[in-house]
Amino acid sequence: MIYAEGTPTESYLETGNRHAFANGGGALTLHPDFAQKLREQTGCAPFAEFGPIVEKTRAQILARTNQHLTNNPGLTLHTNQDGTVIIASRSAIPGHLNPDPRDQRILGVKIKSLHAGAQKIPLDHPDLTAGWHTVEADGRWTNGRAIIPATLAKDGPITIELAATLAYPAPQPKRQYA
Repeated sequence: MIYAEGTPTESYLETGNRHAFANGGGALTLHPDFAQKLREQTGCAPFAEFGPIVEKTRAQILARTNQHLTNNPGLTLHTNQDGTVIIASRSAIPGHLNPDPRDQRILGVKIKSLHAGAQKIPLDHPDLTAGWHTVEADGRWTNGRAIIPATLAKDGPITIELAATLAYPAPQPKRQYA
């Protein structure tokens, strides 16, 4: 922390990227390089974006936040008039809830298998796009609102087998004021 006349203040490490800022003078660079290597080599303190030191610090901060979490994904299925089915659930960004900040995906539930009636819907089906993340070895994550197109849902009721869920931010009780 840097103090100037007793007040917390910011500092700027000159890494040759001043032209990346609107108030840096001269032309603004379209795709700036924020000179990570130079920052790591010449900074006044170690710089880390991930790894053990970041995870330790984030774990301490997360412990103090007193987050209210739930393991209930709030999973529901909604069928639209056009026959599309929406797999709706709570969602969370793992990097906001865990000490490791790198996973910034918005995740709902991880699906192991998906059926419409007796018909298995492959998780890598090219029509599963909206609300779906890429297929992984043990399933496929939704983003909390995944769409099964009507053409895939037409063979009967949708059956879902989950591979994983998360700890999700819990809804906070409404405060009562006198």
